[in-house]
Amino acid sequence: MELKYEVLITEMERTGPDIIRFRTQRPVPFPVTPGNAVLIGIPGSSCEPGPFSPVGGPLDLYLEFFIKIYRSHDGLTEGLEQCKAGDALQISEAFGSIEYKGAGHFLAAGTGITPFLAIFRQLEAQGSLEGNRLYYTETTRAEVIQEREFREMLGDNVEIILTEEGDDRLDGGYLKKKISDPAGSRFYICGPPDFVDEMKEAAMNLGATEDAIIIETEA
Repeated sequence: MELKYEVLITEMERTGPDIIRFRTQRPVPFPVTPGNAVLIGIPGSSCEPGPFSPVGGPLDLYLEFFIKIYRSHDGLTEGLEQCKAGDALQISEAFGSIEYKGAGHFLAAGTGITPFLAIFRQLEAQGSLEGNRLYYTETTRAEVIQEREFREMLGDNVEIILTEEGDDRLDGGYLKKKISDPAGSRFYICGPPDFVDEMKEAAMNLGATEDAIIIETEA
């Protein structure tokens, strides 16, 4: 996909040991639906562009992202960490298959949480959060993106599962204990490919139909 636009970084903030929030200019026009992603590249870099989900609203005058730095990859995210306000980035048009189709169970791992953050922010602005529940798994609390915001939006309808802090693993058995109405539920799934496959199988084993499962894989 073509990196069609060049935008300047307007703000950068570290929100965790390896998590950076940044805002960029927004091209006009730039249609984007909550849940979409864009490719981001660094001008002049040899690193391949990668997909990231804007977490702001469709009418915001800027684009906002949360980037997790993968230091062992020695690539794009480390390059983004070295950027500063005023630097240029290249981005593509928006794309993606995660789209809100009604209340359901949201299953996220790692930075797969970012498209859901965009969706929940829009639902909150519309007063339409009721009936949604989030299950979000990470390794440690320091890796969690916007925990306080999710808890403020969803209250008791958010569960954060920390695999290296003694929590049970998010798997089919976990969902079976937590979800009382799986056959009539939608399931939104985003994260690494293995996680997506496992959660899709778990949802179907609980009785969810194929068309009630909305998935996207995290690059």
